[in-house]
Amino acid sequence: MGLGPRVTLSRLEPVQPARSAPFPSALTEALGRGALAGREREVAELRSLLGTGGFVLVSGEAGVGKTRLVAEVARAASSDGHAVLYGRCEPQALAPYEPFVGALRAAWPADTAAALPREISAYVGQLLPGGAAGQQATPHGAAEAELEQLRLFDAVVFALDAARGGRPGLLVLEDLHWAESSTVNLLGHLLGDGAAHGLTVLGTVREPDPEGELRFAPALARIERRLPVRRLRLGGLDGRGVGALVSAWSGRDAPPLLAESLREHTGGNPLLLRSTLAHLEAAGVVERGSQLPARLPEDARERVPADVVDLVRSRLEPLGDPARALLTVAALIGADFSLEEARAAGGLELAAAVEAAERAEAAGLVRELDAARSTFTFEHALIRRAIAETIGGTRRAMIHLRIAEVIESSPTRERRHAELAQHYGQALAFGGAQRALEHALAAADEAERQLAAEDVASNLDLALRALDALGERGWHERYELLMRLGRARYRCFGPDSALRVFCEAADLAEAGGANEELALAGLGVGLERYLRYVGVDQLALQLLDRASAALHSSPPSMLRVRVMSARALERCFLDPLDVRERDMQAAAELADELGDPEAALVTRTARQTVLWHPRHTEDLLADVPDLVALAERHGRLDLAMHVHCTAFGYALELGRRDEMDARLRAAEEVADKLRAPVQKLRTLALGIVGSIVSGELAAARADIERSWLTFDEAHVELTRPVQMLWSFMLARESGELSPLREPFEAAVAGTTVPSVARAVVAEICARSGDLTTAREHLDVLAANDFGDLHEDFLWLSVLTLSATTAALLRDKKRASRLHELLAPYEGRNVVLGLAAADRPVAHALGLLARTLGRPADAAAHFERAASDAGDFGAVPWRAEALLELGVTLRRASQASGAREPLREALDLADRYGGTVLAERARLELHASGARPRRSRLSGSGALTPSERRVASLAADGMTNAEIARELVLARRTVETHLTHAYRKLGVTRREDLRQALT
Repeated sequence: MGLGPRVTLSRLEPVQPARSAPFPSALTEALGRGALAGREREVAELRSLLGTGGFVLVSGEAGVGKTRLVAEVARAASSDGHAVLYGRCEPQALAPYEPFVGALRAAWPADTAAALPREISAYVGQLLPGGAAGQQATPHGAAEAELEQLRLFDAVVFALDAARGGRPGLLVLEDLHWAESSTVNLLGHLLGDGAAHGLTVLGTVREPDPEGELRFAPALARIERRLPVRRLRLGGLDGRGVGALVSAWSGRDAPPLLAESLREHTGGNPLLLRSTLAHLEAAGVVERGSQLPARLPEDARERVPADVVDLVRSRLEPLGDPARALLTVAALIGADFSLEEARAAGGLELAAAVEAAERAEAAGLVRELDAARSTFTFEHALIRRAIAETIGGTRRAMIHLRIAEVIESSPTRERRHAELAQHYGQALAFGGAQRALEHALAAADEAERQLAAEDVASNLDLALRALDALGERGWHERYELLMRLGRARYRCFGPDSALRVFCEAADLAEAGGANEELALAGLGVGLERYLRYVGVDQLALQLLDRASAALHSSPPSMLRVRVMSARALERCFLDPLDVRERDMQAAAELADELGDPEAALVTRTARQTVLWHPRHTEDLLADVPDLVALAERHGRLDLAMHVHCTAFGYALELGRRDEMDARLRAAEEVADKLRAPVQKLRTLALGIVGSIVSGELAAARADIERSWLTFDEAHVELTRPVQMLWSFMLARESGELSPLREPFEAAVAGTTVPSVARAVVAEICARSGDLTTAREHLDVLAANDFGDLHEDFLWLSVLTLSATTAALLRDKKRASRLHELLAPYEGRNVVLGLAAADRPVAHALGLLARTLGRPADAAAHFERAASDAGDFGAVPWRAEALLELGVTLRRASQASGAREPLREALDLADRYGGTVLAERARLELHASGARPRRSRLSGSGALTPSERRVASLAADGMTNAEIARELVLARRTVETHLTHAYRKLGVTRREDLRQALT
């Protein structure tokens, strides 16, 4: 296709629609239902938000008047020159992105779509009936599918923006409680996209949801964590509003007691109220144009249904058999229905069907949508469901089968696979299974082309049920369907949702004696699990063990290499390092034997994680350039991304700051190409680590806050552990460690890799004075002289955390052993996975040496830690090492030598905001006989290195956006640095920066 990332779209020429889209007919119909009563305050509040952009959500129970209110606001917006677009969700969406399709169809009908740029129309055309889809290939792999979906999203945003023709806009999205995942994802993209500036999205959602259909609440929670959502909860009308509505309905002033009794009876719900009034009129209790009763009679209360379901059932009776038959079928067709299809499926003659539709419309149950096509819609979803509930299960299935057969005979059947699959799926017991299977598979294919992964999964689920209903079939057909369903579920919902599907596929293959198919099922969530999961999943491990056993005696193959590598990854936290070394060597030898570069790529990529231990870090980093080049040659950007991220950790551990920053930049470039939330998350996490290490604590906290939505979008199982480790790093600077004890204790009991969590709990307990508990945890960690600790990429961090605890407990025995284990790695920094980092190993060695009564050695270690931290740009680490150096010298009766490192520690702590460390430094300076400085540094000397870099570029005339690109920072981070620099330098304008910096 050639459609690139969002920046490419921003460079396309503005487009004007060939003609202005008309005011949405659905809103015109809502306006025609009578005056809006009792909603003056709500109308004024919503009108005040027009043109401000963002997301406004009107919520309330069914029938409370959300549509009528929104229609009133839309009319006002249109009068004020706003472009008004409209879309609606249905209970059972027949196509992905349904409300956006409706909005696009009105804005860009077939005769004007040619005005869109080719790159845009090719994507948008996939969604519109009769549109010409682009010629792109079906994407393979999760990363490519996510990229294509985001390109589609960008195209939709562009088309909606162009439809406004430069005017402010209002996009109404009705019934979001029925929004499918594809719709929710596109809505989140629209709200977060700069192209949506000037477009106000006004949505309606039903609350509460008695039938459990509400799927929007979790998605709304994710959106609210990133963007402000303005809410308007629409309750029932008060007595005054009910009186106004009754008066408008009857043409007579409503007595206050009647209005109040009706309010009590209906809860002020306009739909129930209107339905009640209509029912009372039919029963002769009230009469339009006549005097209204002073209050609602008691017998009328009994005759009037308590809710709309009973009301609808009672109103069906007088309509006659043809109308009941027509509405029964129509209720199962959907919210909108063709009179011809409902007539044919109901077995009615045309004349009888027309009369039945007229009677139903007169009764207020349906209304005509399009006279030319004879299409109707139910007045309210509750009406349709109430009718559907009157149908027994067996009869319902037979009606669904007749509906499907009618649609099959229509000329539009090729575009209605999802609809047909649903109807046949409801009639599996009556011979609909084969057709349900065929249409569900076709619908899944369509959803895949439209990049709607959730719809792919739901249609494949239906196909699987249909296959089950067909009875005995060949195992291979079910196996292929399970494999496809597993891949779809993995892409949508993560490995947990897919694992059992792949296990069932493996069972089928094993029973059929098909070892290769069994191995492929075992790989269902294999090599990509490192993108989402850390730990041991026993079900995944069992599946990979079965795959490995199936291929044990088979000839060398790429499949065997993939299974061996995936199994080694899954066993990373189980097998000793020497076993993992042996397994990876075997996989590498097999890849060499095959002479297959892709096999070598898979093995070497897995090796980057499986063998990460201080013993191998330098070799792993040395392999990175060749491995990245190989991944790029084979088009595996996801593997290149993984290598860049692990290399970031290697460089951090080895103290190579330039290499670390280069890997972060490379990872960000790849993430921009992949456009996958999980990849964006990984680069965001690495950037946060870098900010905390550099002492840019405010920027780190801002990015952590920003990370919440990305975590949730990516469905990453690491969400809680990663954020706990970030909190631990920041809490060390603030001294507020106690609140973290409980969550880390829970992690000790609940994770498959508890050593790091236990080591953190031990340090927290020791610092808070709970020495008994700290010692208990340290005893567990020190089992077999620390020989039971698993040798993986967390090993070094567990030892250094234990060193801090041993020093606080003055445990010389443990201190001696830890010093021995850590000494070979004195020049390393400590990495807590890829989520966080700890101080240099030299710092831990200094604490241990001081505990062992060797002050000279301790001072040498702290000097090394301060030097390494300074070279690395780790301001907090240098400050803490200098503080401990000063403490060590003062306690060794070298007070004069202690003052200089203590003064520098205080200066650095003041610069980066390390309040706890600064206070300790002041106390130590006082104990050394020096007079500590009471005020913080001011002027250019107070700037952190990052603040100085940003301020210098700003002084050179670069904009915030240009600085962000130059330094590979978030724009928000640049703004934070500049705010701090202005305050410290005492300036308020960019023009004054250059002089202030000199």
